Amino acid sequence: METGRCSRGTMCNFLHLKMVGKRLYRELHGRERPSLYSHRGGGGGYQRGRRNRSRSPAGYREETDEERRAKIARWNRERREQKRREAEEAAVGGA
Repeated sequence: METGRCSRGTMCNFLHLKMVGKRLYRELHGRERPSLYSHRGGGGGYQRGRRNRSRSPAGYREETDEERRAKIARWNRERREQKRREAEEAAVGGA
């Protein structure tokens, strides 16, 4: 894409973005374009539009290792009980 044309031609489904020139940006927004690297390190910089990228619902708390182990143990216990019941039903039904 260095020549300004995509080598895939009309078969390309990639959105090729181009930066808007400073003059047009200023004309549209009435101010300078923020730096692309202002979010890296340091303080200040362009913050508008930044959002929480977490997919967790508000108030969500990660479970501890102990809680996770207990949950898995409960799942395993329930699964063993289910299999035991199914085996008993098969034995009663087959006899």
